[in-house]
Amino acid sequence: MEAVIVAVIAGVFGILVALIEKGRKENKRDHGNVMDRLDLISSEIRSDIRQVRTEISDHANGPAHGGTAKPAKMPRKRGPKAG
Repeated sequence: MEAVIVAVIAGVFGILVALIEKGRKENKRDHGNVMDRLDLISSEIRSDIRQVRTEISDHANGPAHGGTAKPAKMPRKRGPKAG
């Protein structure tokens, strides 16, 4: 009788271990797929950011802004009027 109980318990744990291992393999595969897609997206985002920076720089240095990228001048503060 004890041998049957031990065999059943071992069988149940064996099935649990097999299911856990299967889940781990699927998780590793899915994680790899997600990482590949994130790498692709991040490279696209980097190129988009470079393009936006270039366009902003071209615009700031363009004729609409005087041809130079000078910082905006702040008006000087004046003291109170005398008299």
